[in-house]
Amino acid sequence: CYLNSSELDNAIDCLKRSINIKKDLGNTIGMGTSLGNLSNAYRRIGDYSKAISLMEEFLDILKSNKMYFHIGRALMIHANLMIYIGNYTIARKNYMESIELCKQFDDIGSQGLINRHLGLLEMNLGNHNKAIEYLTKAIQMHKKAKHLIAIEPTTLFLGQAYLHKNDLDKALELVEKAVLLTDRRRHTNQAQNLDEYWTLPSRCVKLLILAKMKKVKIDEIDKIYNEINTLHVEKHKARELWWLAQAYFIIGKKNRALE
Repeated sequence: CYLNSSELDNAIDCLKRSINIKKDLGNTIGMGTSLGNLSNAYRRIGDYSKAISLMEEFLDILKSNKMYFHIGRALMIHANLMIYIGNYTIARKNYMESIELCKQFDDIGSQGLINRHLGLLEMNLGNHNKAIEYLTKAIQMHKKAKHLIAIEPTTLFLGQAYLHKNDLDKALELVEKAVLLTDRRRHTNQAQNLDEYWTLPSRCVKLLILAKMKKVKIDEIDKIYNEINTLHVEKHKARELWWLAQAYFIIGKKNRALE
């Protein structure tokens, strides 16, 4: 409960106690589950070294008990942690091993997520064609698994891959689709500063694309910038501000970009 409500200090304390209790009881599998959750808690506070160590301990328990279905998913999470510290070689190796295990159990949902992660990995490395290949495959698998909520961000990532490739028309088509897909989750309770928060990433990327196409006005960028600073002031928004800064810079508003 503490982990789900982002009360991470309390979550870490409870999970440590859970591990000790399960260890005393000889419940190795249960201890492993708590180790995995504790790894997630440390990841969320930015302690990637601790998160990786705990996830590797969890993987050792899964492997010693031959729990191959869970090993596949845990390898994917470990690969994600490797991305955070810039170790793309181990990340790719773990993704590939993970996807093969998921195929054995016909876990289409996890295969879709792994293909998404591989697409992001390739995009970070500048391999845009390979990124497009993985992300396109990920969307196909999301649809097959009826993992509808996963389609939205993957569509946005695919649009970004085309943006990096400078195929602006295709990028715009995909990002506009992402806006529409995500719009159904739009919040309208302004008292809680959640209005349109979930559409924010795709709308910011859309502005960046339009700036590159010389089809955006400063007032349009200002509108979303002001929205971020009012409705979403307490929300995560670093990447959105980065996209807006690029858009301002492209249209010649250097001071606004630096701001």
